[in-house]
Amino acid sequence: QLRSDDGDVVLKSQILAGGRGLGQFKNGLHGGVQIVPSGEAQELGEKMLGQLLVTKQTGAAGKPVNTVLVAQKLNLINEMYFA
Repeated sequence: QLRSDDGDVVLKSQILAGGRGLGQFKNGLHGGVQIVPSGEAQELGEKMLGQLLVTKQTGAAGKPVNTVLVAQKLNLINEMYFA
């Protein structure tokens, strides 16, 4: 259970495709990765769940978002990606 004073959290739509952050939901919501105050996380997560997310890798049909990962936002010094 998130409290409204927990700071910012990151909501990440979980689909098998890249480009989620720049994607667009068919319901008009922009971005499959969002940083929001914790008090707004549930409302936004409900808008993401069950919706189709369109990214460069999904094609116009998009992919359904069945899971949204919620994580505490961290202040990073460096960010690295490993494949």
